[in-house]
Amino acid sequence: MNRLNIAALLSSLGMLLFALSCAAPMSLVSINLSPTSASINGLGARIPVQFTAYGNFIHPSKVVDLTKEVTWASAAPDVASVNSAGLVTPAGVACGNTIITATAGKGVIGPGNDNEIVTGTATFAVTDPNVPGCQQP
Repeated sequence: MNRLNIAALLSSLGMLLFALSCAAPMSLVSINLSPTSASINGLGARIPVQFTAYGNFIHPSKVVDLTKEVTWASAAPDVASVNSAGLVTPAGVACGNTIITATAGKGVIGPGNDNEIVTGTATFAVTDPNVPGCQQP
């Protein structure tokens, strides 16, 4: 085999390896919530706040709105609840803070591994200056 043929073969192998590495399944690497924090002033306020979950993916690198694909939760449902669309509503009977989470498997869209969970978080506060012990944190 001459040097030209060897160089062509190595070049072809390099392109093949590059193509195979880019053919990796689309994978979720992180979730960012927007807004990152929100608050409601007044225990009687029932004004909901819409949270949006943005998924950051690799293979290819892109950001996707996952608001309807993630599982939403509130760490303190007595302070605020969150529905399946990311709408957070104060409970109206308790003040305090809660963490809002959005979780999804890495393969939420695409063939990635759903056994690996990715979570994004935001904070939500309910305060009332007229109630002792329920002022702004």
